[in-house]
Amino acid sequence: MQMDFFRKTVVANGQNIIVPIPSEWNGAEIEIIAFPVKKIDVLKEKDVTWQAGNEMPNRENTKQRIYIDTSIVGGFFDKEFADSTKALFEKLKQKEVIFVISDLLRRELIAAPENVRSLLENYEQDCFEPVRLTEKAKELANDYITEKVIGKTSLEDCQHIAIATLNKVDILASWNFKHIVNINRIRGYNSVNLKNGYATLEIRNPRELVDYD
Repeated sequence: MQMDFFRKTVVANGQNIIVPIPSEWNGAEIEIIAFPVKKIDVLKEKDVTWQAGNEMPNRENTKQRIYIDTSIVGGFFDKEFADSTKALFEKLKQKEVIFVISDLLRRELIAAPENVRSLLENYEQDCFEPVRLTEKAKELANDYITEKVIGKTSLEDCQHIAIATLNKVDILASWNFKHIVNINRIRGYNSVNLKNGYATLEIRNPRELVDYD
């Protein structure tokens, strides 16, 4: 079962620390490992202060936010991946999900064939949530490489992971099994995320995201 997390500022040992807290938290006592304090702190509702601009959103009746990388767009036209990819895009068309797309994706599509480059133009603009490759995302991406989760030649893959993490998407979808949808890589990315005070990131391929009759 997937669990949503939100970043909160908590007071522990006299320090303000940003930690991921489950969205289902009802204010009861919970135990968390707060970085950089290397101990377990028991938190109560009175100990928690919301970060400005990061209030917990109302998740009722909201659409699933799926971050897509370039392999998802290309997969629409790939014989091996087309069926599942088109099924995911059908969910987009029916407004069942929202695709979170980055400026990094847009830049990568510039060099793609015309049919791949123009695919997203076939869908209404409110199907998409645009996000940016910020300096913070670049720093987090570099952390993945520094921690040897992946090599420096895969920087752009790391940047996709970082953008998705910072924007707290529900899922990152990809067909990149070597560098992204890979259990060892996923554990590595999420280890770095937790170390930096971010929530873990759910990473899946489209076959895991569509229903078949």
